[in-house]
Amino acid sequence: MENNDDSLVLSPNDVRRLLKCSRSVVYSALAQGRIPSIRISPRKIIIPKHRFFEWLGEEDIGFARVFCRSSNVFFASLEIWVRRDFVQLLKAHAIIAQAKGEVDYDNPLYSTGILFPRENLEKFKVLLGKKYEITTDKDLADLAAEKGNTLLAELVEAVKGD
Repeated sequence: MENNDDSLVLSPNDVRRLLKCSRSVVYSALAQGRIPSIRISPRKIIIPKHRFFEWLGEEDIGFARVFCRSSNVFFASLEIWVRRDFVQLLKAHAIIAQAKGEVDYDNPLYSTGILFPRENLEKFKVLLGKKYEITTDKDLADLAAEKGNTLLAELVEAVKGD
């Protein structure tokens, strides 16, 4: 496809390739409004990717999306579109599982050092670890959002206790 995998839009040529049909068929369907699109200039048409695949589903073309969000370190996502078929879905999930394994996707190290420097997160763990389970930046951020100033008071007391 002309667009990178993270693109939110498709070109008419991308649609042609996905549907395995001629350019004239795609442009005819676009002109008739059968394929959802946006004309951004007299010579430029874009097709929002999510609307295109929704349209496929509405037309009972039967594709399914298998998606893996990007990890915190490796800013890339993996998106696979397959025919809505159990075997195809299993294969797509297996590919994603293999890709996640190759990049050590589930390593907790990649869930730290994003919001807080790792050494600060370790200090929070020491100060609050007896009362709360904190293993990732998100754990600490969620706790701070939930407790607010109460957490700050607890931290002050924990520091005084050291």
